Order: sequence, then structure tokens, then C-alpha cells
Amino acid sequence: EDKSIHICFPFPEYLPLWYPKANVILKALVYYLLPLLVIGTFYLLMALHLLAASDMPGEPGVFHKQIRTRRKVAKVVLCFVLIFAVCFLPNHVFLVWFYFYPNASQQFNDFWLYFRITGFCLGFLNSCFNPIALYCVSGTFRKQYNRHLFCCCGLEGTRPGRGSVRSVWSNGSRYHSTVRATDNITL
Repeated sequence: EDKSIHICFPFPEYLPLWYPKANVILKALVYYLLPLLVIGTFYLLMALHLLAASDMPGEPGVFHKQIRTRRKVAKVVLCFVLIFAVCFLPNHVFLVWFYFYPNASQQFNDFWLYFRITGFCLGFLNSCFNPIALYCVSGTFRKQYNRHLFCCCGLEGTRPGRGSVRSVWSNGSRYHSTVRATDNITL
């Protein structure tokens, strides 16, 4: 059975033949390689700074806990770079293949269609993966996230050892505070 896949080209036919290739390369450089280089460089520098333990004051027990915490944060930071690289790579690989491979329009099949759709979706999902990765790795982020999530559900005040959450309105802004039975409030 013959099967056909229709391909839409985003570039009008009146543009010069070099324009689509130049556009794809420029987008790969500006939207992928340059940001990857920038975040990779700065996150690597941040991770190296976090792992440099020579400038941490404190007692030996606290010192080792700080080193563990810094290593964990360094891993999270490097994980963000990896997530960005993985999420945006398929889309750019597809575009480079499609516009630079001589028989790409004849070779376009279900694999490349699904590869393109996956790359497109991963590009958008990148924004979702960062908080999920942070939630999985960082106990502090997880604790604050759960605190705010359960605060909205009204469950924060029901946990033992916790105070109840009170909202205060001032000048049109809402402030949350935790009030315990033993707290004195002065207005």
C-alpha cells in the first residue's frame, strides 16, 4: 500500500535557495548552541565555585554537611544544562537534517515525523522539567513547594506541630504568616 506524507515548507518559494539553510543554521546557533554555551559556562563556573570547599568556615560536622549540600546543588545546576541540551536537540537535529540532507523530502517517513513531533514537544516541556528536577533533588525546594501547595488546599494548619496559616491583607497585598498558640501578636 502506498502511503504519502505531506510536508509544509515554512519558507516561500520566491526566497533564494540559500535562505532556508542560512535560517536553520542561524536558529541552531542563536536558539541552541549559544544559549547552551552560555548556560553551560556559567552553570559550570557556579558548580565549580560551589565545590570549592576551601573558603567555608565552621565546625567539622557542619563543614561536611555544607560540602554535601554544595555538591547536591552543583549536580542540580549541571542537570539544568543537560535538560536544556536534551530537550532542544531533537528539533534542531531534524531541521538540520531536513534542510541539508539532499534527499530529505523523499526520505521523510514516520520515524522523522515522530522525531519532529517529539522534538517540538520536548522544547515546550523543558519549562516543566526544571522544577520537577529541582523538586526531586532539593529537599528545601520540595519542602517549600509542599508548604505552599498544601497551604492553598488548607492542609498546612492541620499537620501536628505546625501553626495555622493566616492571611493578612495590607494595601491590597496578601501576606501569609504562621501563627502558633504560644505566639504573642502585637498590633
